[in-house]
Amino acid sequence: MKSFGQIIITIALVIGIIYAGYLGINAIRGGGDVTGSAVIGSMSEISTEGAEIYDYHFSNQLYDKDKKLLSEKSGDGSAAYAADYQGTIRAGIDATDVHCQVTKDKQIFVITGPIRVLENKIDENSITITSAVNGKELSAKDRKAFVKTLKQDSGDLALKDGLEKRARQKLKNYLKEQTEKTVKDAGADMDDYKLVIKISEE
Repeated sequence: MKSFGQIIITIALVIGIIYAGYLGINAIRGGGDVTGSAVIGSMSEISTEGAEIYDYHFSNQLYDKDKKLLSEKSGDGSAAYAADYQGTIRAGIDATDVHCQVTKDKQIFVITGPIRVLENKIDENSITITSAVNGKELSAKDRKAFVKTLKQDSGDLALKDGLEKRARQKLKNYLKEQTEKTVKDAGADMDDYKLVIKISEE
């Protein structure tokens, strides 16, 4: 027959085993630690995987003599050039634009900077710039001087033409997917967390 002391030790061991099992199950069900740095670390490819690609072709873009973009309906005689060109834009944010905080009450705040043009590749062979006065095409040298202006204007036009809205939605989906993956990899349960995503407007 076991002594009283042996019974106490046996009970303590049983309780220890049960508690250890509970901790193990709890870790699987959401006991893992989720940190803001871990969430951000999962987004190293955000500038490519989380970006929206836009192929554009702008024609008959009117410019004044100072290379300032005019309205296509401009009929006041101020147009000096007409430009036709195409290219590809990548819009989104990069990893330095992401901030994340995980609160004690298990809220995950992911905050980013505004959507911007990350890359704009103009097909220089597609550029045609003619004089709005006599219809003559500009020389290769004068046409090349227009590239910087065309890049800026095409980016602004593309964002206004719906690119920003599409890029915001794609970025939001990417942030959500990566955050959920980080939580899962930490051994936690996303049901235990509230995710708040805020993409800056400007």
